[in-house]
Amino acid sequence: MQLKLFRVSIFSGEFQKEREWLENALKEINQNLPLSPSFKPKGSDVIKEIIDELYEGIRCSLFHAKANKPRMLPHSLKDKKRVSEGLNKLTRLVLFLGKNWLNITRGSGGLTYQGFNIATSWMKSNPEILISKSKAKLRKNETLDDPAYKSAVYLPARFIPELSEPGYNTVLGAISSAGLQSLNKVARFGLKVKDILCYENKLESLLACDHIDRLEVQIGIQLINLREPKDFFKC
Repeated sequence: MQLKLFRVSIFSGEFQKEREWLENALKEINQNLPLSPSFKPKGSDVIKEIIDELYEGIRCSLFHAKANKPRMLPHSLKDKKRVSEGLNKLTRLVLFLGKNWLNITRGSGGLTYQGFNIATSWMKSNPEILISKSKAKLRKNETLDDPAYKSAVYLPARFIPELSEPGYNTVLGAISSAGLQSLNKVARFGLKVKDILCYENKLESLLACDHIDRLEVQIGIQLINLREPKDFFKC
């Protein structure tokens, strides 16, 4: 049995398929309120790009996936990123319509990408990643003098532009098996800049150092403005 979705068009009063209704509604709005400021089109047809990218490309690929059409797969990092980016675009579009078409305001505030880059500029100042075997619980205000880092292994790290993006900055460090000889297990990581412990994270389970030829550690910091609509979800 095939289920087809229909919507009642508020413009013509006729029954229309979902895609047709959405396209007509956006065209009607765009005539009086250009949508380009909220959805930056690559070409000249903003309506087509909204439909192709958000409706057909993401919505239908998720909820109406078919064998003969593009579809998104669970646990795919590429698809996850695409959905996240699409949700961000859809959120901006909905807020734009709410404010300018329905006169609905929403209080917001937060840090800009430029401000975030300034706040995390220390990540470009010769950071070092700390690898510790300490299984002790993380405590507030820990420093490099804490017992957890007394026997930690230090490895140079560097800021990685190609793994970063607006609102997300990351550093990467690597170490060979020879550098891990003093550790039999890895329990936590830290990030050090100058003499300050800037970040630390404890693994859910211990990582055995046996048979490790090379260990790469990537640490990223992401901007999440709590007063903005949520567009990032943990998996």
